Amino acid sequence: MGYVLLAISTIINCLSYLVLKAVSGKSYSFQWVLQFTGGLILAGITTFLFTRSLKELKLSVAYPIFCGVSIILVLLTSWMAFHEKISLLNFMGAIVIIAGVYMVSVR
Repeated sequence: MGYVLLAISTIINCLSYLVLKAVSGKSYSFQWVLQFTGGLILAGITTFLFTRSLKELKLSVAYPIFCGVSIILVLLTSWMAFHEKISLLNFMGAIVIIAGVYMVSVR
């Protein structure tokens, strides 16, 4: 169950950053406050679920997985949602992150 909670918290973390990016270019309004608050709520849910996953997982394993997968998800979803460019250096960095997460999480 720890890995399931970790996966869900990682996905929600990515969603929270997508929401915050979406509101970053907008002018302040009631709609902006609602969306910004939604992003903060998602970040709070992320923290709650990540903390719950730590009941079953080592922090030294969970945190690298969380961070590494979050970076890769944000990289890919920002490309899809906001048409941000992914350079060869970005792609190579993602590969290094995947390799690093694997090496840290191997028992």
